[in-house]
Amino acid sequence: MTITGTATDTGGGVVAGVEVSFDGGTTWHPATGRGNWSYSWTPGTSGPATVQSRAVDDCGNLETPGTGVSVTVQGPACPCSIWSASTTPGTVDSGDGSGIEVGVSFTSDQSGFIRGIRFYKSAANTGTHLGNLWTTGGTLLASAVFMYECASGWQQVRFSSPVAISAGTTYVASYYTPAGHYSADGACFATSGTNKPPLHALANTVTPNGVFSYSGVSTFPTSNFNATDYWVDVVFAPAATGDSAPIGAQVSLLKGVSGGRPWSSQSTIEPGNCPITALSIGYLGRICS
Repeated sequence: MTITGTATDTGGGVVAGVEVSFDGGTTWHPATGRGNWSYSWTPGTSGPATVQSRAVDDCGNLETPGTGVSVTVQGPACPCSIWSASTTPGTVDSGDGSGIEVGVSFTSDQSGFIRGIRFYKSAANTGTHLGNLWTTGGTLLASAVFMYECASGWQQVRFSSPVAISAGTTYVASYYTPAGHYSADGACFATSGTNKPPLHALANTVTPNGVFSYSGVSTFPTSNFNATDYWVDVVFAPAATGDSAPIGAQVSLLKGVSGGRPWSSQSTIEPGNCPITALSIGYLGRICS
């Protein structure tokens, strides 16, 4: 968001610069312009915040800031994730062909539920993938097998039951790939995380991020190297159910009567995976298109 304001020097001098603060004056950031100024602000967290400003004149006289303006930062409509469907890795295929569990340490500004796991897939990242949610101590909270994957791009799976998480608590989301060839961008979490309120992929200075473990089976990722972003994500919602776009919505496609017996065909649609281009309907062991 863009914050704008005006500044004047009532003592006859010239406004030399303006700064803004969002943490009660602990840190200050230079605005663009002087008499008329603006600042582009990307909030790191959702919730209440106070915007303060101060100006300095050409003699070095620094204004004592006022109480500021109170605002409420709202996160995106949820279910939501850290990365959007249009965001892609810089390195889609790491080239590493070993079985590995890769993950991300994250937290949320608000309590809610993790509905499922997402990851970005390269074309060579084949085999059965398992998505997991863990505590930082390695307790497995939920697990699910990815189904109906497309050849590459974002993949998504939902848990059989949403997992409740607490605001401000760190969790680990991961997935296991038996073939490797995971996406990886080094140093992404070295000094800053990725913030999309209410979700935050944490900086390496807060907690070791970009976690992994080489293994022949799925396991809790305990190692980290070069603060790497492995492009693992979560699907978060404030409530376990009740949103307008439920994950994995089960839709009844066809119904009818055959030989006096009712029948139906159903499909589970996982958003974030491949677009539906055709449907196959099974009846009495035969596949019809």
